Amino acid sequence: MAQNLGNMGERFFNYLCATEDINCNASDEDMVGWDYILDFPFESNGKGSDDAMPPIECKIQVKATTKKRKYWDIKLSNLLRFCKSPLPSFILFMEFDGSKSPQRLYLVHFGKDLIKESLIAIRKAEQSNGKHKLNSSSKRVTYNESHKLEAIDGATLKRAIESYIPSGLGEYSIEKINYASEVGYETGVGFVKFRTENDDSLLKMIEASIGLEREIEVKDIIISESRFGIDLASPLHEAQIGTLKIMPVANSFDIIVRFKEDRFSSPIEFNAKAFYPPIQDIPQELIRIRVKTAFFDLVLGLGERASTYHLTMDDEKHSLKDLEDQAKLLNWMCYDKKKLFVDFILKDNPEIKTSLIITPTIDEEHLGGSEWKEELLNIERAMWIASKFKVESILRLTINELYSKRENILRFYNLYNYFEEDIVFNFRSEGDYDDENLKLTHSTTYGFHLKLAGALMVSIVTFQGKANKIKNNEYNLSIDTIIHEKEAVTFEKDSEFIKYLQAEMSSMNKRYSEQGMMVINAKQS
Repeated sequence: MAQNLGNMGERFFNYLCATEDINCNASDEDMVGWDYILDFPFESNGKGSDDAMPPIECKIQVKATTKKRKYWDIKLSNLLRFCKSPLPSFILFMEFDGSKSPQRLYLVHFGKDLIKESLIAIRKAEQSNGKHKLNSSSKRVTYNESHKLEAIDGATLKRAIESYIPSGLGEYSIEKINYASEVGYETGVGFVKFRTENDDSLLKMIEASIGLEREIEVKDIIISESRFGIDLASPLHEAQIGTLKIMPVANSFDIIVRFKEDRFSSPIEFNAKAFYPPIQDIPQELIRIRVKTAFFDLVLGLGERASTYHLTMDDEKHSLKDLEDQAKLLNWMCYDKKKLFVDFILKDNPEIKTSLIITPTIDEEHLGGSEWKEELLNIERAMWIASKFKVESILRLTINELYSKRENILRFYNLYNYFEEDIVFNFRSEGDYDDENLKLTHSTTYGFHLKLAGALMVSIVTFQGKANKIKNNEYNLSIDTIIHEKEAVTFEKDSEFIKYLQAEMSSMNKRYSEQGMMVINAKQS
C-alpha cells in the first residue's frame, strides 16, 4: 500500500512542534506558498515577562519525499512570498525510507543567497520575451549534508531555527526587508540610453559629471530600470529628443594647490578639492580634472587649450593672508600674465604630487588686472597695519569690505610713512603771536583711527616744529619732528576707551608744555 507522504509529513511535523510547545498554524499552500506559521513560546530572560524578547515567528514549508535527489522545484510565486515576507522562512525536507517516520530531516534557511537567486529567477521570468507567469514557473532549491539536523526531534528543530535569528525577530526582519529591496541595485537602479551628435556632447557630459553646469542636446532617449543587470522588457519612458542635465557625481579628494612664479620662488598655496569624472574609457584628449577652492575653479585637461580657469572673489570672510594670496594670484594671472608653476599635492599623502605649467590667456571675464595690482597694494598695507597693532591673526573680512576701506587704509598707513616735509599743518590763534612765541617749538597731538573688521585701531601721533605767520592770526607749522606716541586697539568703542585716549593725550601735552613748548591743541581724528 502506497504511503501518503504528505499526510505523514504533516502529522510528524505537528508532533515535533507539540513536543516544544510551538504553536503550529497551518495554511493553504496553493494560496500563500507556505505550509505553516510557527509561534515560538516566550523565553524567560531572568527578569519579568514584560521585559521578555518578542517570541520568534517564522514561515515554514514542509516537503516529504522518498527520493534521495536532494532538491525540489518550487513555484516562483511561492518564492516571491518568501522573499517579501519580513518573517524568517524555511523549507524542511523529510526523507522517508519506507518507514512511518522520517529517517532524515534537512532544514534550509531562506537567507540572502536564496533571496538573491529567487529574485534573479523571478526577474528573468517576468522580463523575458515569453514573459512567463510566476505560478507556472519554478526554481530548483537544493539541500545537502550541511542542512541535515543532528537528531530527529523537536528540540533539535527548534535550536536550528533559533540559530538563524540570534539578535531577535525585530532586527532580523529589518535586515531581511532591506536586503530584499536593495540587492541587485548595487550599481544603480536604472539607466538612460540616448544618442549624441559629436564629441562636444561627450565633453559636456564629462564636464557636467565634475560639477560644471552643462546641458546636452540628445535624441532617441530610453529610460528604464535594471536589476541584476536585467533590464525591464518595456522601458519606463521613451522620447525622440531632449535636454540632458547631469548632477555632479564625480569622485573627489582633498589636495593642496601650490603656485609659484618660477621653479624656485616662494609659493602661495590653497586647500582645494579635486574632482575627476566617474565615466570609464574616456579618450585621453577629453579627460578633465576640476580643482576647486572658495576662490578659484581650475579645469585641467590633456589636450590643446584644454585647461581653463575661473577666478572669483567670494563674499566670505578670510584672513588678510588668504586675501593677499588670492589677490597675488589674480595679479599674476590677469596683470603680469605670467607663466606659473603649479603643484597638486594629495593632502593625505604628500608624497603623491603632480606638477604642470599654466600659461594664462586672458578673456574679458578676467580683464582689469591693474585694479587687482592696486588691490594687492591695499591688502599689503592692511597687513602691515594689522601686524603693527598685533591683530593680524584675529581679523576676518571680505574682499569687498577691504576694498571699501581702501582710502582710509591708505591714509592710516601713510601716518607711518610720511616725511616731515610732506605734511602741511595750518592753524589759527585767538590773537597774533609775538616774536617770542614764534621762536618756541610748537607741539600738537592727534589720535588717528581706523576701523577694520570690528577692530578699532588708534594711533596717537605728535607733530612738532616752528610756527610761521601766514596772515593776521593764521599760521603754518613747519614740522621737523614726528613722534608716534602709542597704539591702542579695542573691539568695542565705549566711553572707557575714549577716556583712556583723552587721558593719554592730556599727559603728553602736559609733558611737552613742561618742556617749554607751545602746545597748540590735542584731539582725536
